[in-house]
Amino acid sequence: MREAGFAKVLSEFFYTAWRLYVATRIDRLICTLPRVRGPETGRFAFLVHPRDLDDLYRWFPFFRYLPRAWVMERVKFLHPIVAAKMTGLTLKGRGTPIDGYLISMLLTPEHMADRKMAGYRALQEVHLAERKRVSLLGLGALLPSLTGYGLTPRKHGLKIGITTGHAYTSLMIAKMALKIQATISPHNNELIAVVGAAGSTGMATAKVLASKGVRNLLLIDHNTAGLARLKEELFAMCPAATWSIQLSASLNDISRSRIIVTVTNSPKAIITNELLRPGMILIDDAQPPNISEEIAKQRPDIRVLKVLAEVPNLNPHFNFGLGTSPNITFTCLAETAALAQHGWSDDSTVGFV
Repeated sequence: MREAGFAKVLSEFFYTAWRLYVATRIDRLICTLPRVRGPETGRFAFLVHPRDLDDLYRWFPFFRYLPRAWVMERVKFLHPIVAAKMTGLTLKGRGTPIDGYLISMLLTPEHMADRKMAGYRALQEVHLAERKRVSLLGLGALLPSLTGYGLTPRKHGLKIGITTGHAYTSLMIAKMALKIQATISPHNNELIAVVGAAGSTGMATAKVLASKGVRNLLLIDHNTAGLARLKEELFAMCPAATWSIQLSASLNDISRSRIIVTVTNSPKAIITNELLRPGMILIDDAQPPNISEEIAKQRPDIRVLKVLAEVPNLNPHFNFGLGTSPNITFTCLAETAALAQHGWSDDSTVGFV
């Protein structure tokens, strides 16, 4: 048993060393070489970052035996990597296999207090994707906000299509919220709260809900000016309707609602135990999550739901820690994959929606 444990540690050491001193250097070298050929139709990349140390340990397993402070300091100097090659998809109507690349910087949300450093690493991810000859780029987790929702790479001459994934994500969130509302409210008038409503996904979700007939909304965000603009836009969508739209800058106000959508760009969990009351149903689509897994487990009187999508035949060759089959994944990745399968190479959801 002791020999088996030692063999595991030794194999993790060599694998980590290889990724650190070979794979990352190869990916860095790729970015410095001139691009000989242009994008290939259907080829796509999905850009991410580790949500926490557990994700870093998946890429560099030996890190788990090292001091946390050393690991957090070391990864600040590492170039983005190709974390996995995604397979299984084909071009619609042609049947031609297409490749996808999961590309990640190695900064966690904790590092992203330094926005300049994080933004620089995000652009390095974009350049690495470009050198892999992708025709479509998807932005996951906090990458949309780090790249100006896809606009910053444009300023640096990127020619390939970009999507933030917010279109499909907001649609799926709204469908889930409406299904819950129909289940718990006989008249479909239950108040729905959107935390992060002035952000891109939150704003899009509120608009989809409004387009589906929801008139009773609680919009929460520290950006009160953005909330005011959103309220005006919602009123303009249906001027004759009887609206009940409440605006707030305080998380404490989620106590007014039983259905709460959380889609903020916070680098850490913001929904604390004290804010929750029995019977709440939270749709948490933030990455990293807005409510921690520990709190969700401690509170059997609430429900925390994730918004995922099935992508038939997709094999990302990476464990996202979702506890699902490989082809059930994040909606932003699902949108990227669907567009790639249709040969899409233009921008999809870019900019502040």
